[in-house]
Amino acid sequence: MTLLFNRIRQARRGAEMSQSELAIAVGVARSAVAQWERKDGAKPTTDNMGKIALAPARGGEGAAGGRR
Repeated sequence: MTLLFNRIRQARRGAEMSQSELAIAVGVARSAVAQWERKDGAKPTTDNMGKIALAPARGGEGAAGGRR
């Protein structure tokens, strides 16, 4: 089972997005994305989780890997 912080990081990297690009897409500061990707960091809100999943990325896929 992959932990949330790893899933967020892996999905962002797989979508070829920087932390700054994901932050802009979700509407948060880059430091929030950095916290989400830390083992002991903050967790994104339910609303932000939805935005992460739908974040536009290169190739037309969301950061979570789903087609838009």
